[in-house]
Amino acid sequence: MEEALELIPETYVRDAKHKIDNEVVLGILSRACLYARQWEKAKTYSDKLLTKNNYLMTESEYKAGFNSVDNKEWIWGHAQTNDQSNASYQFHYLDTTTKGSYYYSFNVDPYFRDLFEDGDYRKEMLFWATDPGADVASAAYVWMRNSKFRFRDIENQLGDIVLMRVAEIYLINAEAKAHLNDPDAINKLNRI
Repeated sequence: MEEALELIPETYVRDAKHKIDNEVVLGILSRACLYARQWEKAKTYSDKLLTKNNYLMTESEYKAGFNSVDNKEWIWGHAQTNDQSNASYQFHYLDTTTKGSYYYSFNVDPYFRDLFEDGDYRKEMLFWATDPGADVASAAYVWMRNSKFRFRDIENQLGDIVLMRVAEIYLINAEAKAHLNDPDAINKLNRI
């Protein structure tokens, strides 16, 4: 994998986000070294990547639903089109803001929501919901839903697939630095 840094130099410019460029190689190396408990290498590769790309989503981008390969925080992703995608195999969930998703989606543990402080926009994205088709005014709220993941195209149940984000690299960097007793670990964690 380290040879890929030489074979795919920083000067290579990809024409689509599903293609592997130098940043993707650094990200994969960061992951692999973290999994292998090679803390120094994980730190080095993730530091290098964060020097090149440290963009984190804004609140509005976060709330948009993690569904577009054009998101600047995505390091690596795969765009989906109607002729190549089917929601039944594209997602491990259905957009919880759409009808029929209640049984086929992951539901959030209600106690998880309590971990977020009031005013944190991520808390707002976790909410109680009724069964689909139920009268919202009188039905019981029985599902803790997560609106973090949404379809870009609801009619066709279409959304791009994220493979690597800058936020993941921050977490890799923080964990590697924590194992190395580097005080910058908490700064990286707090950044996200």
